[in-house]
Amino acid sequence: TGASDDVSVDITNLVEEWVVDSLGNSAFAVAEFEFKDQPADAGVIEIYSYDGEKVTYEFDTSGAVANGALMNNGNTCVVSAAAATSAANFILSVQGKNGHRGKFTASAVSATKVKLTQGEKGYHGNTIINTNLDSSDIEIPNSFTSGVGAPNYGVGVMLSGSFEDGSDKRSYYTKKFFSRSSEFFLSRPSLDAIWDSSVTDDRNNFFKSSRLMTSSENVNKLYLYNYVKGQLRDIPRLSSSASPTLDVRLYSSLGAASLGTHEQSTILASKKSTGIYEALVEYSGSSKVLYDVWSTGSAHGASLRVDQLYTEFATGSAIEVNIPENQFFYPDSNYITKITNLKSSYKTDEVAMFRVHTKNKRWNRNIYTVATNKVQTDVLDESYYSIYRVVDNKEVVPFSTGSIKYTKLSYDASGSYFFFDMSLLEPHYAYEIRFLYKINDTYELQENTFKFRVD
Repeated sequence: TGASDDVSVDITNLVEEWVVDSLGNSAFAVAEFEFKDQPADAGVIEIYSYDGEKVTYEFDTSGAVANGALMNNGNTCVVSAAAATSAANFILSVQGKNGHRGKFTASAVSATKVKLTQGEKGYHGNTIINTNLDSSDIEIPNSFTSGVGAPNYGVGVMLSGSFEDGSDKRSYYTKKFFSRSSEFFLSRPSLDAIWDSSVTDDRNNFFKSSRLMTSSENVNKLYLYNYVKGQLRDIPRLSSSASPTLDVRLYSSLGAASLGTHEQSTILASKKSTGIYEALVEYSGSSKVLYDVWSTGSAHGASLRVDQLYTEFATGSAIEVNIPENQFFYPDSNYITKITNLKSSYKTDEVAMFRVHTKNKRWNRNIYTVATNKVQTDVLDESYYSIYRVVDNKEVVPFSTGSIKYTKLSYDASGSYFFFDMSLLEPHYAYEIRFLYKINDTYELQENTFKFRVD
């Protein structure tokens, strides 16, 4: 019919296993079986090896069939179920020619416990285990576990079952895929690496701890951005885990000669990415304004090692402490959105930063805001962007409200922002940015949209 459909396959888990294997960290899958009592007659355990071979092990209490023999038309391996030797007989059957010979390493953990280890490393060894035995007789796991890693043999895309084996006796037509040289730029096959790269800096959205909020909501994030000649750079001697730590202290005021007594015990900062450091703060004090001081070391004196000396790196501007309050009316959820630095066109080799200003529609200017020429922006914890091609309204980048929020906007003291690599878009077309805000646990599409070209 000439119709076409987009085929999207999420191989995130597989790629992670490839990485594990490439680093030499693959591990065997294992399972342990504990024999508590004599297994019931005709009780079975179905086990799959790493390559998919299934063998059914059936317990026999009569003693009429030899241990490890085949029965039921050759589909079942017998295990002699004697109270004292069931575990040992199970090992012999698994290792025997009618069991999973060579596919498992079977060992006795104790007289009543058996450990099976898959014969090949990798997560494909985490196979299922089925049984009809009661747990009071044998404690059996649902599957093998701890297998990690996978060799990278690539990915195959194919039809399954009757669609491919011909048993349906009909044609499902010719299946064609776009190639990497296809004239249809956005239909070329791609391998996408997605992650949540958003930075949520609460410097302009700092709240005092309250019982009105959850434990995670009581945590404020503060960031230090170490720019050197316009580029983000790691602070020397803090790049290594053996180097001194980066500490953050909060003060209610800054004096000319002394910083005074800090409001909270020292907070240990961590590296978020190159040149960006993060501190998690829960504040329950009484100060309405705080100053954050970023430093390393805690002592003074010529006899101390360099990494022991107190070194101050930065002091943040005043942080206004907000106090959560109940309201007796339903808040207005209508917002005005504007990209303050939007250009009419971008180059394909450009990674653009978009600054997003958000303000509630009910906000009214007063003489102060007009006189200071400073409009306060509202910070929304969850806001997302998407990108569409204008000519055919084709969705190029969707809103990522799922488990991996890769289009979530970052925010800092100046408002929200996000970065976008223009090489992902086909040149000589116009595109449109749309926004989605999560307000009161509901996703609301915003009416303001923004267009640009890629040339």
